[in-house]
Amino acid sequence: MKIKQEEIIDYWKDKIEISIPWNKAHNHCWACGIKPEMTLERSHIFPKVLGGRDESFNLILLCPVCNATNPETIYTDDYWLWFKGRVMIKKIFNASCCGTLDFCDEYELMYNAQLRKIIKLLSCYMEVSDFYNNFFGFFKENKDKYFPRYRSSNVIMFHKFVEKTMKEIDFKQLVKLPYDKEKVKILLKIFD
Repeated sequence: MKIKQEEIIDYWKDKIEISIPWNKAHNHCWACGIKPEMTLERSHIFPKVLGGRDESFNLILLCPVCNATNPETIYTDDYWLWFKGRVMIKKIFNASCCGTLDFCDEYELMYNAQLRKIIKLLSCYMEVSDFYNNFFGFFKENKDKYFPRYRSSNVIMFHKFVEKTMKEIDFKQLVKLPYDKEKVKILLKIFD
């Protein structure tokens, strides 16, 4: 049996902040705030294909674009970072971010970290080919936890890779190394 929109709204009303007033929650996207031409979609916080349930606590209402770009991952904290970033854009700039963020913007919004600085740091630590091999190796090892067809899932995956890599870095040695501007440019092209 399909959960009714009213049940989802009633469940979340006092638990989360959305991009629009709650009296519009039945026909406006909770993330970007637009009123889609079609009906809102039920977005699973924990993906249905990974065992997520059709229950109010696991569903929010999104427009088709936000639902198609949400991070389908087992890491629900990252789902909420994605969601809160979109709510923040709507509230601060009174603008929808529906499908307009690039990889770097999405990363910086979700993790409050400057991706360009992270790439600069990683470029001192490893060669471009090592970066590719390590990142895509990490991606393959964790492919059952993400759905890489979604950019936001790739952002999460990259962040997990950065966290893992940062644990391996000897920062005292790294600070002494110069960085290569060309290498940074090459690495940043990955995310264009």
